[in-house]
Amino acid sequence: MKTFSKSVLGKSSRLYLNASVASALGALRTGRMRHCCTALGKRLFMQWILAYATVGLGIGFLAGLLGIGGGMVLVPILAALFSAQALSPTYGLHLALGTAMASVVFTASASAREHHRLGSVDWALVRQLAPAMALGTLLSTLASGWLPQRALALVFAVIVFGGATQIWLG
Repeated sequence: MKTFSKSVLGKSSRLYLNASVASALGALRTGRMRHCCTALGKRLFMQWILAYATVGLGIGFLAGLLGIGGGMVLVPILAALFSAQALSPTYGLHLALGTAMASVVFTASASAREHHRLGSVDWALVRQLAPAMALGTLLSTLASGWLPQRALALVFAVIVFGGATQIWLG
């Protein structure tokens, strides 16, 4: 059990670290990168990379240790980091949600591979649910692009509240 927890913890941390750093590079590239040629600009750039890497490691640690969905924690923290970085407030939450959805691909793949290795995946059920999951993912991604940030934040809050209620009720 100790080895399994350790391997999952390490994988989660690495996956969230990679997603956070990729998000940082994308955000910085679209932000104020024209000032990055100066010494001060390079130092600020490295500070933001360090901040995103720290967030990724912390969320990966929590996801591996507690088995939580990292996106529930990742989205508000990334939205705050994007706001502190003075990125457009219109798209901060959209970018944070997109990063969280992208990280799900990697964490779910790693988890599915590990559970398959342990023989605990019912592939017949996966084949039945896969079309609905793909359609739901596509539709929710399209809808999130059309929703204003405030409505998207409210929808996210309702989903987080629903998840917390489900955990609390057992």
